[in-house]
Amino acid sequence: MINVGVGTLAAYIAAGGLGEFIFGGIALNNTNMILAGAIPAALLAIVLDFLLSLVQKTGRKKRRTVLWAMPLVFLCFSSFYVLPLGFSSRLLAGFTPEFMGRSDGDIGLRQVYGLKIRTVVISDAVMYKAVYEKKLDVISGYSTDGRLKTYDLAVLDDDKRYFHPIMPRQ
Repeated sequence: MINVGVGTLAAYIAAGGLGEFIFGGIALNNTNMILAGAIPAALLAIVLDFLLSLVQKTGRKKRRTVLWAMPLVFLCFSSFYVLPLGFSSRLLAGFTPEFMGRSDGDIGLRQVYGLKIRTVVISDAVMYKAVYEKKLDVISGYSTDGRLKTYDLAVLDDDKRYFHPIMPRQ
């Protein structure tokens, strides 16, 4: 149980996991996002607790089988971190949980530009490197981030002015 809890806290050090949804949902006051992380984390804790109770009750031969099953259960639940949303484009976008859940983020961007792009949730700590290594085609970055220059990335032009600039263009 403690390990599952610590696993969700790993999001605070940019290690990903179900905590990304929980803490992103708290920051955005988005109940659905919170539940998308909390429910799988709770189920994971319950299943692992059940498997450990089986380990305590079984003989030596069955104990090995149960102990082998536990990492598989953990891998199944941890795969909830990346969620493909659509499959009509060859491009792959990686957006932070906050950007995905905001009406002025991915939701509105899809409406204004009519995008039909596959999207995955990714931590901002690794998204710049992922696009540099060509694992992603588009990310939700910051136009002032120094990693743009480091990784030789280009900022896309917002010709429909969806993202209002702080200062007018010259």
